[in-house]
Amino acid sequence: MVNKKLVSIVVPAILLNLIFIGGVGYSAVIPKMSGTTPMTGIVMDGIIEEDEWSDADWKVGFYLDIDDVGNPPDTDGMNYMYLGEDENNIYLGLDLLSDKTGGITGEWVGVWLNTINRTFSDTLEWVNYLNNGTESLIHDVENDVSMPYFLNVSAGGSGYYPNSDDQFTAIHGSIEGNYVLLDQSGGQPDFNLTSAPYNLDHRVQVDFSIDIQDYFQYFKELYANATVKVGLQTYGKVNTTITDNELTLWYSNGTMNVDDPLQTFSLNTGTSLAFDDETFYAGNLTSDYKMQFSIIANHSSPFKIQLRHMNFGIFTLEVNGKGSAYINPYSSIRNYQIEWGFGISPNNNTSNHRMYEIRIPKSELEHYDPDAVLGIIIGGYGTMTFVDNNYWAFSQFNNSIRQQRSENYWYYNMSGLIIPDTSNPAIISTPSDLTVELGYTGQNLSWTATDSNPNTYTIELQGSGIVEGPTAWTSGVPIIYNIPDDFAVGTNTYNVTFTDESGNSLSDTVNVIVIESTGTAGGSIPFGNLFLIFIGFDVICLIFIKKRQIFQKSRKINNDTP
Repeated sequence: MVNKKLVSIVVPAILLNLIFIGGVGYSAVIPKMSGTTPMTGIVMDGIIEEDEWSDADWKVGFYLDIDDVGNPPDTDGMNYMYLGEDENNIYLGLDLLSDKTGGITGEWVGVWLNTINRTFSDTLEWVNYLNNGTESLIHDVENDVSMPYFLNVSAGGSGYYPNSDDQFTAIHGSIEGNYVLLDQSGGQPDFNLTSAPYNLDHRVQVDFSIDIQDYFQYFKELYANATVKVGLQTYGKVNTTITDNELTLWYSNGTMNVDDPLQTFSLNTGTSLAFDDETFYAGNLTSDYKMQFSIIANHSSPFKIQLRHMNFGIFTLEVNGKGSAYINPYSSIRNYQIEWGFGISPNNNTSNHRMYEIRIPKSELEHYDPDAVLGIIIGGYGTMTFVDNNYWAFSQFNNSIRQQRSENYWYYNMSGLIIPDTSNPAIISTPSDLTVELGYTGQNLSWTATDSNPNTYTIELQGSGIVEGPTAWTSGVPIIYNIPDDFAVGTNTYNVTFTDESGNSLSDTVNVIVIESTGTAGGSIPFGNLFLIFIGFDVICLIFIKKRQIFQKSRKINNDTP
């Protein structure tokens, strides 16, 4: 769901930025449409409405000289790109007035971004910055999916050679030479496998483990996972004719069976050079894309296998390049919303044409810097194409999609966006209701609030109005209010309100309850004091009675004395 603008901001009339592809130059200092206003009111329906895009940072017009002769009713003319943002999203609107064909057969659209002004000049550099300054989004409109990287057909294989001595290990016999001798440079010694005694015979066993990911320049796992087969070829001979010489392909679980005829192939056993070819299908690759196989040879006497070269062709699915429309079909942005429509727009209210609205969450744009320029290339196909091409593009390089060079992007200043603060202050410490006796003195209340942009607070005594403030407050620092000493018996309610610079506020209420004094003032004696007086009186009476008894007893004794 698209976030709505949080405050209403009036946007003045804006100058339109015009770019003529292949003609007039461009400068990134062209005034922005809006400086601080977040996008608001976008309805993602694929129809460009002027009021929806009035808060865009940019509205750029660009002229496309397309193949209007070969693709009627498409026409040369102005097209428009809208570019804006809110707190969470980048918005892109494409008003393609030149594309007047309503069907979506074969249609796609792409967006390439340079989010933090990276500098790159080839595909590998561009790939290395993906999700770290460069981003891409290619959408298959016809099927309404992110453009698949591969087609479901196999491409031709590319030839490679072992590239490390770590790729092979001698189990029986020994190896003379290193991996370099296995290429086809020619004029170099053979890669020799020399037998060693084995039971009553002589044997060679060399195990190979080759990670095919090492042979892809980028997107290694992606390409390895799309591998259909590996064509393995050896070219060599033996210094003497031997009994058997075989190559066994390992299973995907890392085991092998030399007796499995589907996995074991014969190699040259003679003294003349010969080629041997085997096919290693993807089902034999390990889960981490290793191709494992063994060369195992046996003979009754010592022998030496002499390999001139070993090469393997890796056959992957065909890259979905749309007839070389773009260098690489990779989409780094997978979470996005795209809608398209066909109709009229404020830029052309007489002829139906193609429109796109695209929302890209900023969470998809790692390291997006809203205070830096944003580089962008757009392109696509919808029957609308350049002459002798199968795409259209808005790029700085000869009307082409060459996203691997940072200099081919158009750059737009996106700085200045102000997102309204809608978070209320938080009151992290509040006083409990306070009960005091009549005649109290020196009582106070204390609150502590937090906010990134604190402003003022007020304290209101209900029935009397504001008794303190507006007064500035500091996040995390307590405020203290001294209660007047002259409240009569009863309940007094205070209401404190903390406000931040954006007008967000939060309040708290506390009661100050005044009760009758527990002292002797006013002639009344509390029950507790009466009880003490009663006990004291009883003690005095007991003492008096006791003394009287003693006095009477003493008197009697005196009277009885002769």
